Amino acid sequence: MFCEKCGNEMSETAAFCSKCGWSKAGTKVSEPTSNVNRTSVSQNHNSVSSDDRPQNVMGIAGFVLGILSVIFFWSYGFLIGIVGLVLSLIANKKKDMYKETRLIKVGIILSIIGMAATCIFTAILAPSMLKAM
Repeated sequence: MFCEKCGNEMSETAAFCSKCGWSKAGTKVSEPTSNVNRTSVSQNHNSVSSDDRPQNVMGIAGFVLGILSVIFFWSYGFLIGIVGLVLSLIANKKKDMYKETRLIKVGIILSIIGMAATCIFTAILAPSMLKAM
């Protein structure tokens, strides 16, 4: 026996078509009673793969600025470190929605190291520069 609506093959005892939901009486059944992979469909629908999440632009920017604050600790490292730290902390607050989160922690650490290196360098170099004047 075949469905009158879609042509799908049906068993003789079936009350409706499992493909389109059309009943033998000629009316469409609102919800089929068949459990054809209903749980797997709902699980796949609710789970978001890590590839669907956007790139963490603020975390990447914080990471790059953290590296720059370490490299340029002798000049503008403290200012660059502050900006990198702020961006990394904002990205850390929203880390569940991003694909990559390791760069956030590394950006925080590098920014702090860059700011500390700037402070240490300034504390050591400033007195010797003042004596020279």
